[in-house]
Amino acid sequence: MKQQFRNYLIIALFGVAACVGFYLFQPQNQFAVNPKADANEYLKIYEFFQGSAEWENVRFAIHNRLVIPFLASLLPWQSPSFNFFVINSLLAILSLLALYYLLEYFHTKRAYSFLILVFFSLHYVGPFRQNAIGPINVDMAVYLFEILFLLFLLKRKYLLLILIAPVAIATKELFLALIIAILVLALAMRFIFNDKSISLPALVTTLLIGIFTKLLLSHYFESASPGRNSVLVMAFHIREMIFHPDHLWRWILSLFAAMGGYLFLVIKRYRRVEIKKDPVLIVHVLSLSVLALSIVGGMDYTRLIFLGFPYLILSVLLTRPNRTEFLIAWVMSMPLTRFWVVMPIISLDMTQYNLWMPESADTRHLVVWTIVMILCLAIFLYLMKYLTRRAQS
Repeated sequence: MKQQFRNYLIIALFGVAACVGFYLFQPQNQFAVNPKADANEYLKIYEFFQGSAEWENVRFAIHNRLVIPFLASLLPWQSPSFNFFVINSLLAILSLLALYYLLEYFHTKRAYSFLILVFFSLHYVGPFRQNAIGPINVDMAVYLFEILFLLFLLKRKYLLLILIAPVAIATKELFLALIIAILVLALAMRFIFNDKSISLPALVTTLLIGIFTKLLLSHYFESASPGRNSVLVMAFHIREMIFHPDHLWRWILSLFAAMGGYLFLVIKRYRRVEIKKDPVLIVHVLSLSVLALSIVGGMDYTRLIFLGFPYLILSVLLTRPNRTEFLIAWVMSMPLTRFWVVMPIISLDMTQYNLWMPESADTRHLVVWTIVMILCLAIFLYLMKYLTRRAQS
C-alpha cells in the first residue's frame, strides 16, 4: 500500500513539474489574431458564464462543449488563459494518474507504465505541452473521461457510466460515438456469439441519456450554424479522404507521429493479437473507434489520434511485447516527442506550426516525415532480427 501511494505521489509531482515546466518553457499561442482559432469560441462560452457577454455566434460542435469553460469561469483570476490553464493542469494530472491506474489494472509491468507515462507527458501534442501552448481548450478532460469510461465498462459499474455520460458529452461530443461503438459491440456479442457479459439495457440507457443531453445542449445553446450536424461534418471529412488520397498518407504519418515506435509493435506481432477475451475485445474496439474518429473528426490528425492514446497504448501492450521490443520502441519514440524544442507560436500565420504536423506539412516536410518513418521501421525490424538471431546462437 505504501509503495502504491508513493508511486501515485511521484506521478502527481511529475505531472505538476510537467505543467510548470512547459508553462515556463513554451510560449502561448496568439489566438486573438486568428479568427478561426477554437480558443476564440471557448472564450465566448467562458464570457457567457461569467456574465460579461451574451450567447452568440459560437461555432458548431464547440457550442456544446460547456463544462471546461464553465469551470474556468468560476476561478477568481482575471486572465481567462490562466483560469483555463489551472483547470486543464488539474485535469492533465488526474489523467496521468488515471492512466497509471488503468495500466496497473491490465497488469502492465511497472517499468513499462512509467516509461509510457513519460512519453505521454512529454509528447508535443500531449496534454501538458498543448495546455502550455493553447490553454483555452477542452482536450485535457478527454483523456480522463476516456479512461473512466473504459474502467466503468470493464468493472460493470453501469450506474457510474450513466452518471458520467452527460458530463463527458457536455465536455466533448466524441463520447456519444464511443457509447454507440460499444453498444454495437454488445449487440454483436449478444446475437452472434450469445455473449451476455455486457448489459444491453444499461448501454441503451446510457445512449438515450447521451442523446438527450446533446439535444438539450443544442436547444439551449445554439451554434452559429443551426443547420449543421455531426453526420454532415463526418460525411465531409470522408469525402475529403476519398477525393484527396494524400490525406490517407498524411493520416498514416500522423499515426506514426502520435504513437512513434509503439506502432511497429502492432505491425510486427499482429498475428498474435488475442481478441477472444471480453476486456481485450472492448479495448480493441475502442482503439478502432478513436482511430476512425480521428479521420472523420477533423483534419488535425496527429492531435486527434493522440487523444485516443489510453486505448491505443493498451492495444499495443495487449500484443505482449517482450522487454527488448518495448525498450527499443520507447527509445525510438522519445525523439519524436521533441520535448526539448520550443514549438512555433500559433498566430495568424501557422506555417511554422504546421510543419510539426504531417497532416498539414508542405511536400518537402511530408517527404522528410515519410523517410523518417520508413527508416525507423527498417531499424526496428533489423534490430529485432539481429537480437533474435543473437539470442538463438
